Amino acid sequence: MTNRAPLDAEMQAIFDELLRLSSLVQEGLTMAFDAVVEFDTQVAQDLINRDHILNELAQSVEYRVERTVALQQPAARDLRIVIASMLIATELERMGDHVVG
Repeated sequence: MTNRAPLDAEMQAIFDELLRLSSLVQEGLTMAFDAVVEFDTQVAQDLINRDHILNELAQSVEYRVERTVALQQPAARDLRIVIASMLIATELERMGDHVVG
């Protein structure tokens, strides 16, 4: 029997980063609406300045996924979840880019 603790810990770290990424995208969407409705250029600029955080977090998720696949060698369901996490991070980062736009 194999020890799943390292894989489970790494998957949890990936999920935590995905949650943070999705939260930042949601906050950005709220900021974008506020900037448009209030014609607030400072909020819009703050939103633009935060874009690099989303990019770095998405890259971090991708790195964690690559490292998890290489070192933990997940199989079946775990592999599908880990790979899906990378795809979700990519889509969330793209959503963040649209929000900034």
